[in-house]
Amino acid sequence: MTRTTKAETEILNMAQKAAAELIGLDIDVLQREMQVDRGERTIYIDALLVIDNVKYQAEIKRWTQHIPTGALIEQIAQLENGILIADYVNPNIAERLRDANVQFLDTAANAFIKQPGLHIQIKGNRPTGDAIAGPRKVARAFTTAGLKVTYALLRQPERVELPYREIAGIAGVTLGTVGKAMDDLKEQGYMVQRRKKRVLIRRAELFQKWVERYPATLRDKVMLGKFNATDMYWWKETDLRDLGGCWGGEIAATHYTRYLKPQVVTVYLPREALNKLITTAHLTRTRTAQEIATVIVYEKTWLGDGDEGYTDPMMTYADLMATHDARNLETARRLYDERIAQHLGEA
Repeated sequence: MTRTTKAETEILNMAQKAAAELIGLDIDVLQREMQVDRGERTIYIDALLVIDNVKYQAEIKRWTQHIPTGALIEQIAQLENGILIADYVNPNIAERLRDANVQFLDTAANAFIKQPGLHIQIKGNRPTGDAIAGPRKVARAFTTAGLKVTYALLRQPERVELPYREIAGIAGVTLGTVGKAMDDLKEQGYMVQRRKKRVLIRRAELFQKWVERYPATLRDKVMLGKFNATDMYWWKETDLRDLGGCWGGEIAATHYTRYLKPQVVTVYLPREALNKLITTAHLTRTRTAQEIATVIVYEKTWLGDGDEGYTDPMMTYADLMATHDARNLETARRLYDERIAQHLGEA
């Protein structure tokens, strides 16, 4: 199964050209699309490169500005001498990647490469008109509605065998959305037929793609508001299950790992319960975009929770990865190893 899209291949070619013409750096491609098994994890590598006589394992990404920086950092960290090859890395993302010691190169010759005898640091180059590879086309399994289907299947992979109408009810989408998402999963090689049964495979890879797209494509579109509370520990005395909601993000992560002191409260709640939460928790809306919020409320758009009124470990992980906080990323790694890796084991 070919993982790399035509656009990603074009990105690699453009990055090679930009590196040669603007930096004077030759990049050789030794191999494309490798797979390495590391314990319970299967690591997928888009390309094996040689830069200045040093080998790099590359992850090729398109539209990096729409991917949580935490997810980028975590994916590159899994590689041996990893490097991100991207269409464009804007200055803000470049700073975050550099601070995390993540090497990168884009099609505009923005780069951070740090090896013995080689240190390149370039940011602020703007892509030319033809530098971004083609129009953005989102796979049907990763549209706003498609992500709900993918999430429902990742939570319980055996659901892939259910009738489409049942999957639609669980995911809260139309029957047509399920059909399109399932066709797309099959086309991308995440769903196969085995002994006349549908089976979800390559689940760890599918999960990482879901994590990349979930915040901007789904979660942030159902945000109900940003708030502050007079009592910063109000959440300790509140049971969201009384309102049909659950805790996410840092609070859920603390529940699962006991390894984090929450600073931002993430709430998932039915839309009709928002006013009651505001009243009972004495919340006030943030007044400006610059005001730092300590409480963020999203509409709960799925059926069921994780343990005792918390988002399940997968959604909790996605919330953590959407931040730029180093302590959250460290907690996310613990959560993945302790709660998620075994669940996503290859079928």
